[in-house]
Amino acid sequence: MQSELSVGGEVTNPQRLAALKRTGLPDTPPEPAFDRLTALARRTLNVPVVLLSLVDDRRQFFKSQSGLPDSLASIRETPLSHSFCRYVVAGQSPFSVEDARQHPLVRDNGAVDDLGVIAYLGVPLRDPEGQILGSFCAIDHVPRHWTTDEAASLTDFADLARAELTLRLALDEARKAQERLCRAERAMRQQAESCQRQHDALQEFVSTASHDLREPLRKILQFGNLIRRQPGLPPSAGQYLERLLAAGDRMHRLLADLLTYSRLASLAQPTRPVYQERVVADAVDILEARYPGLRTAVRVAPLPTVEGDPNQLHQLFVQLLDNAGKFRRTDVPLLIDIAAEPVCRGQVHYWQVTVRDNGIGFEAGHAERIFGVFERLHAREDFPGTGMGLAICRRIAERHSGTLTATGAPNVGAAFVLLLPVEPSEKVEIADDFADKKTNARVVSGNPEGVAPPPNFASAPNTIDVGVPTPVVSPTSSEER
Repeated sequence: MQSELSVGGEVTNPQRLAALKRTGLPDTPPEPAFDRLTALARRTLNVPVVLLSLVDDRRQFFKSQSGLPDSLASIRETPLSHSFCRYVVAGQSPFSVEDARQHPLVRDNGAVDDLGVIAYLGVPLRDPEGQILGSFCAIDHVPRHWTTDEAASLTDFADLARAELTLRLALDEARKAQERLCRAERAMRQQAESCQRQHDALQEFVSTASHDLREPLRKILQFGNLIRRQPGLPPSAGQYLERLLAAGDRMHRLLADLLTYSRLASLAQPTRPVYQERVVADAVDILEARYPGLRTAVRVAPLPTVEGDPNQLHQLFVQLLDNAGKFRRTDVPLLIDIAAEPVCRGQVHYWQVTVRDNGIGFEAGHAERIFGVFERLHAREDFPGTGMGLAICRRIAERHSGTLTATGAPNVGAAFVLLLPVEPSEKVEIADDFADKKTNARVVSGNPEGVAPPPNFASAPNTIDVGVPTPVVSPTSSEER
């Protein structure tokens, strides 16, 4: 049975041969780390030859040797016909021979007459995963009885060789991993540089295109206004001219919004503390100026100071309040409630700022659609606009590592929820510090017909609580009611 295994079986096992190849040891020069082990084993066992032999499907290669004659030491290999180590591999266990000339398995082996191998003791040499690579063996040129202690010592040397192999494989894998990391970093840098070049080219294109498109548009509007002032203009021509000017004005605002949207990242200012109460107060002033005479009450609870781009956050709140003013109901005064509270999503702390109104609202299924570029839920004749406002707002939130989500109900109202990350220095006792302040909301604008917004805005007359959505930390799209 062992004779059959010697020419096949484990010796030719593809997995074993692949493991041997992965070590990278076959056909490599001698190395001091292994040569010291074979030399020490030779002295310890008091034998003429010790080998660290790697066995493949056609030969045995001596990765290390001590005691071979120069003629064989220079070749460093023999065919399997001259190998005793193949029996260690075939049997997957130690193999010992006291007198090869009398041993039925090896007496015809070429190593007996050609190399003078008479006594042999070999133990398996394994890789870190346990695959047998070959044998760590001792050879004598005279008959010899191998003791248990000698077999144990040889096994210890084989274990040391395995430990050395494990270490170098680990170091080699670490080196390869480092090389892969360096390649990945280079690829990322190249990709980042490519993206930056494309971004710069796109910004230049947008800026140029916007200028090139707006310049003839200004001419169209300018000459259109001159024609409108001409006396004797036929009524039908006047109607056509008004439509042309209205379309031109829409195109002018659309180009301005597109330019704003594309430049949000490239034109961002360095972040600094932004006092949101001041930003919101200014946004309320703009709301009143845009909708003079509108019956409105705006209640603002204490708002936190956050790190951000003040211009962009100002633009965000102006748009959200303008959205409330635009999509208001005509049968009740406009009521807007702005409040904030600290929240935690996973391990990240946020300020949650909610802007709630009692306007026309929207269907729940449109909660994501309204943030899309050019998205509109209503006809332009009913509610003018470019369809870019809420898309710009969400992009501002995302640039601040935050989110903007919405919920609503038709003829009930809408709530927009802005999440902005809390700076690490703010996290300590943030909830306790804010809890004492957040109930002290105040009316900052309006008092329609002498009715002040109630303490609980959600239950105010003519309003129903539309709920605050659970914000998604990584939204997937951006849009305008």
